[in-house]
Amino acid sequence: MLDIMEKEKMEAPEYNKEAGVVLSPEVHGLIFVEGEQGHVTFPTEAIWEIHKKAPGSVLAFVHTHPIGMANASALDMHMLETWAKVLYPFPARLSVITLIPNPVTPTMPTYSEKVYYARWQDKEDWIKDKTKERRVDIRIERVEEFHQPVFSWREWLLDFSYKKKSA
Repeated sequence: MLDIMEKEKMEAPEYNKEAGVVLSPEVHGLIFVEGEQGHVTFPTEAIWEIHKKAPGSVLAFVHTHPIGMANASALDMHMLETWAKVLYPFPARLSVITLIPNPVTPTMPTYSEKVYYARWQDKEDWIKDKTKERRVDIRIERVEEFHQPVFSWREWLLDFSYKKKSA
């Protein structure tokens, strides 16, 4: 017979693949993307079409990372900078969601979401000092921990990216 700790270890989630969702300003999922282990590719053409039809209608690019990898990768940051230029004058946001390992309570997983905010420098400000390259300002907008997904798109991301260990 398994003791309680062994049973809980078996039920703890494990990483499967990355997944992503493009959010509207109302925090609704516009596009859902199934990724691979280690990356997710957002559909550039579809996102551009949404932006062209309704500028400002792309709020954020949200995606999952492997367990414990809470920071954006270099590729993530490059993507964020590029989208900040494309969506200008609207900002771009990139959100990374990951499972935080917790050996004490493995059956009650804790997730972390880190949101990066990026905006391309206003042309008027850049013209004042043209000796510098026009920059994209990037900062961390917020970091949040949660146990249960509040939004249906979060639930979809977590279900796709993290699976329960089987016996």
